[in-house]
Amino acid sequence: MSLVALMNLWPWPAAYVVGPIAALVIAWISVRSNQRAAGEFKIKADYFRVPVTHMLTMASFSIPALIAVAVYLYTTGSARSVNFLELAIAFMVSIVVVALWLSLSIFQKGTADDSLTLKYPEDRKFLTAQSSLLFSFVGFLGSLLAFTIFEMAPYSPPVQSSTDAGTYFVSKPGLKIGMTENAVRKSWGSPHRTIGSGFEFMTINSIISIRFKSGRLSEFREVAK
Repeated sequence: MSLVALMNLWPWPAAYVVGPIAALVIAWISVRSNQRAAGEFKIKADYFRVPVTHMLTMASFSIPALIAVAVYLYTTGSARSVNFLELAIAFMVSIVVVALWLSLSIFQKGTADDSLTLKYPEDRKFLTAQSSLLFSFVGFLGSLLAFTIFEMAPYSPPVQSSTDAGTYFVSKPGLKIGMTENAVRKSWGSPHRTIGSGFEFMTINSIISIRFKSGRLSEFREVAK
């Protein structure tokens, strides 16, 4: 059994489990990676300024773009789900929050020579926040990769069905495995009948049955009247 099939058997979206665990791991690594001896030390302001600037610039483009992609994929049913894409957006939003907090807090400790005077462990939070930007970005990339591998729906060619009236194809456009109920209604209109977890559409010569699983189209077939 493939990894994708195993994930489909999991009762909750995998991203809802992976997300909190990844957040805890990122927090732990960020704390552990900034151990040093107690005392006062100086550090160049660019140590914080460069990653904060880069992350905020990237977020200003990626967040609106990813939200638009998620809305498009969800409404058209072009993906099995968008949970990992939502997780990627959440990582990027957390990066923005941390970066803004750093930009408003740490630079109050600046000196005339463009350096920062910090005390350890009192100012450990600034070092931890700076590290979390990098690790959160890794989580962002990992979420995009997981979305591509596990949630992007493969191409689904038209389903051919054999009946007493001969062999033919479903003729209406826009029907694909993985579509949402709203997307089916948008493409096909209101069904003639709603039966259990599916719809039935009637043509002059046939009945087209559509079945859903977890709100996504899982099967459709055409049967001659």
